[in-house]
Amino acid sequence: MRGKKVTVILTEHFKERYRERVGNAPPSAQQAWVARSLKSRRPKSQSDGKFRLKLVGSRHVVVLAREKGVWVAVTVE
Repeated sequence: MRGKKVTVILTEHFKERYRERVGNAPPSAQQAWVARSLKSRRPKSQSDGKFRLKLVGSRHVVVLAREKGVWVAVTVE
């Protein structure tokens, strides 16, 4: 993933869970953090077709979906 542009879309559910679990941050910062994590780590595939990715510098995990070459952030655990 390094060197390639990563496109991330945040769902409303993700934004709410992020605020509850991680803290208050603008959507652009949330998006940048997920993109930076995607560039440095490889997401793990789940049986339901979604992916799990640990955020860089955090204990939280992001659940992602892949749609037409775009990563969609579904929720934060």
